[in-house]
Amino acid sequence: MKKKKRNSDASATCKLCNKNLKTSGNTSNLRCHIEKVHKQILLETQSSDKAECSSEAIPHTQPKQQKISEIISIAPTPSPLLSEVSESTNEETACIIIESQPTTCTPSVSGSKSKSQLPTAALIQPNVKDFFEQVKSISSQDGTRPRKITEAIVKFIIMDNKPFSAVEGNGFLQLMKEVVPLYKVPSRKTIKLRVDEKYEALSCIFKEHIRKCESFCLTYDVWTETMKNQSFLGVTIHFLDNLRLLSGTLGVLELHESHTAAYLGEHLSRLFIEWKVSTDKVSACVTDNDSTMMKLNRNLFGDKKIIPCFAHTLNLVVTQAIDKSTEVSALISKVRDIVKFIKRSVNASDELRKKQIDAGASEERFVQLASILSEVLLTRPEAPSMVTGSDLNNIKEVIELLKSFEIVTREISADTYVTFSKVIPLNIKSKQSNLSTITTTEVEVQMYLGSAVAPINQNPIEMWDDMKKAIIYFVFP
Repeated sequence: MKKKKRNSDASATCKLCNKNLKTSGNTSNLRCHIEKVHKQILLETQSSDKAECSSEAIPHTQPKQQKISEIISIAPTPSPLLSEVSESTNEETACIIIESQPTTCTPSVSGSKSKSQLPTAALIQPNVKDFFEQVKSISSQDGTRPRKITEAIVKFIIMDNKPFSAVEGNGFLQLMKEVVPLYKVPSRKTIKLRVDEKYEALSCIFKEHIRKCESFCLTYDVWTETMKNQSFLGVTIHFLDNLRLLSGTLGVLELHESHTAAYLGEHLSRLFIEWKVSTDKVSACVTDNDSTMMKLNRNLFGDKKIIPCFAHTLNLVVTQAIDKSTEVSALISKVRDIVKFIKRSVNASDELRKKQIDAGASEERFVQLASILSEVLLTRPEAPSMVTGSDLNNIKEVIELLKSFEIVTREISADTYVTFSKVIPLNIKSKQSNLSTITTTEVEVQMYLGSAVAPINQNPIEMWDDMKKAIIYFVFP
């Protein structure tokens, strides 16, 4: 194919008579030239196509297509608008295809990335009407294509937990300009409206799931956001749908008064009415061991449906045992002072980082970096004293003792499967694991961790006397 460009106009060269023809992106001049000058060749092509079509017995057979590029070479002028709309347009090459029909012969122009890779139908460009309808569907916010793009943006905001202002960022706008130049990116207010509409639609679907399920479990907790010192109440629901565990957040409510059982009960009652949650279908309610929560649970569901949070109880066992042990508390205070000094001193942090790189140590734990920390602290009189070798051994033993608690906490803190049946087995396994870590040479560890081991040495069933009725009721309601 030969390309020519004359005064920003595309031109074509006939391969039969070598005549230069002007073209403005269509095939009118080219077709007229073929019909007037090379009419015989055109007739022979059409007659051969008719003969082939008549010899085939399959109805609706596509006639053979003759590429006019074998006769005429075209140097097209790239169309910016076409390149923005059609993904199949290529600015470097173009083919003209004549589709032979019994009565008429309509040529069409289409850009192609590769003639061998794309089928013949992909080489045919739509007519002018279809082209402008495609452009209009992208530039207009009411078109099908813009609605799909807006829906994808809304999903992006929701699934990746992005702020509404993300659609107004320069990077996002540049991305959309490169991907879909004619698309008008909606404002943050429009995205917020679409998110609210999505929430209303999905909430109706989730309410229907709640209405159909026979029983479900509720969990709720009160926590305080430390930056603004603002308290919130979070409520979640869990139930089985065809043996698949489904979970959802019913609400996160801002609290403005004292956290009494009556005040929290009012919020929960309104939330249950909004989501059509029947308290009769509640099989269990899982909260922490706070006295206010226990009173609230008894007022709403009675004593049989209360299940204290196992992970929260396990955390209380560890924290209270450490608080009662003066030796362990002193060790933690020493380590905390060293860590605070390193974080507050820029020079000390830089030196520690440099020594860590030189030594090839990638660990960030205190025990693994003890030798490097000693070198950094010894050169600074204002630094706190480094722990002794005996203290370091005790820290290692305490970490080994607490590993089982970490494993149990991670195992019980799942949201894709039911963990209620693992409470007693994990408790017994944790007891056996912790007792096996204590040896006769760890006398000091036994002394100041005796309070932590003592509760685990008790009968695991006795630790959960308050849960017996709830367990029986949950298994046999």
